[in-house]
Amino acid sequence: MLPSSGLYFPFIWEELPHPDVKFSELYYQYLLEDRFVTSVTEFGTIRTNSLGSVYTYLNFFYATSDMCKRKIEKVNLDENLAVFVLETAYNYMLHEESLLKSVFDKSAAEEKFEYIADLVALVYIGAIHKGFADSIGEKINEIWQLLNENQIVVEAIRIVCEIHKGQYSLCMELFENIVLSKDKRNYKSVFIGIRCLFFYLYNKEDKFIEIEESFEKFMSSIKYLDVEYAKTVWIQLEALITQDFFMNTKAQKYISSAIQKCIELYNGLAQKGQRFYMDGLYNCISTLRDYYDRIIESDVTMTQELRDCVAVAKDIENYEIRNIWS
Repeated sequence: MLPSSGLYFPFIWEELPHPDVKFSELYYQYLLEDRFVTSVTEFGTIRTNSLGSVYTYLNFFYATSDMCKRKIEKVNLDENLAVFVLETAYNYMLHEESLLKSVFDKSAAEEKFEYIADLVALVYIGAIHKGFADSIGEKINEIWQLLNENQIVVEAIRIVCEIHKGQYSLCMELFENIVLSKDKRNYKSVFIGIRCLFFYLYNKEDKFIEIEESFEKFMSSIKYLDVEYAKTVWIQLEALITQDFFMNTKAQKYISSAIQKCIELYNGLAQKGQRFYMDGLYNCISTLRDYYDRIIESDVTMTQELRDCVAVAKDIENYEIRNIWS
């Protein structure tokens, strides 16, 4: 059993001196416990860390999954764990559903349900990856229907469903349409969905090349997106482009090109005090810094295009931007 502490994620113990134990098994047991805190009682609602409990479980599930590159032992997702997570999530939503009708609780409840939708998408792609997705399909559909009935964002689940059907090009279409629709509420979910797509296709070279070409075109189109929306896109892109499948030479070139063009577009208006452009510039360069650091950490050959892009970013005369590189 892992030491009990509410201060840290449980995998902090793996990074500290410890006895000879299999942390992957301890993490599996941790996930196999209902850790969602409820807010609804027979007498009404109470103030609890309900939202935080769902967010913490989601992050822990992701960190210990094969999708995450954090250097900790990974959980072997099997049908037993997948069914437990889905059943627990479904029953929890039924229990907390009334919060969505409360003026005071609706916003936090929607956010909580969106976290659950993201968790379900991660379980689903893990099941597809391991080859037992068909056995949990019925429960996925039940959860999806419940989320739809309550108008919760489900774009990640929708994309993973299309991955299961082999409709990879449609996944990219859905992704691009959501981003270009300028509905920022859907951005987080659709980016989780597209991360699932790249994760699944990474070792399927013929399909991956086709999808990466579509993504390259998407990256080159960001400069045409209204900066009010582009600044949010850059935040979401950070978690995507720092994955292993964007460490290669080709990706470095088109990512550097897209970022540099946006820097040049945003910088002039940002220096004139236009806040959206300043936000866009900051988020764009912050994502560049994270990508640059990931390339160095991965010990792959850095392209001249990326070096030039970083040089342009470092040359900007602005205190906030300079702090990104400090």
